[in-house]
Amino acid sequence: MVEFSFGTTLDRQLLPTKLPPTKAGIFLDLRGEPNRGPGSYNNHVVSSFVYEADKHITSKKGYSLAARTGPRLAINCKELPSPSPCLYQKDRTEVIKSQPAKKPFLSGSSRFPLVRSHSLPGPGTYEHEVRQNRRLSFHGSFTGQQTLRATVLIKCTTNNDDKCDVCRARPVGDYYCYRREVLCRQCFEFHLRYGERYAGSHLQAFKKVRDCRFMHDHQGTSAAIKLLTARELKKQNLREAYLSLYHC
Repeated sequence: MVEFSFGTTLDRQLLPTKLPPTKAGIFLDLRGEPNRGPGSYNNHVVSSFVYEADKHITSKKGYSLAARTGPRLAINCKELPSPSPCLYQKDRTEVIKSQPAKKPFLSGSSRFPLVRSHSLPGPGTYEHEVRQNRRLSFHGSFTGQQTLRATVLIKCTTNNDDKCDVCRARPVGDYYCYRREVLCRQCFEFHLRYGERYAGSHLQAFKKVRDCRFMHDHQGTSAAIKLLTARELKKQNLREAYLSLYHC
């Protein structure tokens, strides 16, 4: 060791191996291995084209989509405790039988594969004999207010005493009425189909009627307590008018 005239014979403490014993030295701490530099990595070996050619996953069928059939890792899958994903893949190679083509370059062959007989038909294969694009009808005048033409007439009474003229029973739910004649749904549909007592032209004049109990609560008086708001009643009328257009 060479002695210095203005110093000591100890080793000189330098960064980053030695830190000053102050609070600033705590923030200057370099974690890891300070002796490892950028030149210690073998980048020239990993980034070479020879390494890429050896580690590249090759294909046995070609370069098209889903053509790779080789294993992802160059290891023996039988040595692993669990099977690898490549063991579940089935071999779908088929031998195509060549047939004489009637047109050059097989231009007359079908573009899409044939649909199997056991497969379900698509929605476009059905022929619907139903008139489409039906619209609701409104009452109104030019530049006037448009009012929806209701399909069910609301009968607002305190006590509904209507009875069917055929079965003499009080109708449940909606029923049909024309002037003073009342028919329940069962009797109306029966006579509309068979026409024993009423003619078909006469039954067309009947209108569907509904009691107001679903929207009003009279409590035995002429006053009515609203059970539905105007917005809810409008939505219900629009829904019923739309569904009546497709009623068979």
